[in-house]
Amino acid sequence: MKRSLPLSVVFPALAAALVAIGLASGMPSPRTNPCALLTRADARRALGVQPRPGVAAPAGDYAPPNAPKTTCAYFGAPKGYVRVSYMGDARSYETFRKQVAGDVVDLHGIGDAALWVKSDAEIIHVLKHGFAFAVLLHFQSDNAALNDPKMPLPQLIQLATVAASRL
Repeated sequence: MKRSLPLSVVFPALAAALVAIGLASGMPSPRTNPCALLTRADARRALGVQPRPGVAAPAGDYAPPNAPKTTCAYFGAPKGYVRVSYMGDARSYETFRKQVAGDVVDLHGIGDAALWVKSDAEIIHVLKHGFAFAVLLHFQSDNAALNDPKMPLPQLIQLATVAASRL
């Protein structure tokens, strides 16, 4: 009698094998490289100018040299910049959500959950497959229309949707 493995065992094993193959081949994984979540072309579409190539870096300026690179930024001077950062796991996402509860707009259709904090209008926080990340779109301008907190929201939603699709 032939026994087969349940799908709940086969799919995670297959996914792990594919990630291992991708890492062994030198292909960056969105789970290990924040610059794989958003590309230079994605940043160009949002900013309207060609940014410099993405720079992966640790989350803090004072991180030790061997700290994991959890942030990627694309600078499109003088227009602005795009940044994507891993923020932790589902627990850290829920903790953050509770902290900003009164100032949140839930965004549906982006990852497993997404939120936009009205008081920090340039950032969308996303949870997908247990990974929490934030996408920031900042315009540098004295132009009052560009400094309107709701102005970059459509581009920001597009960036967050693209990043979530790559996880």
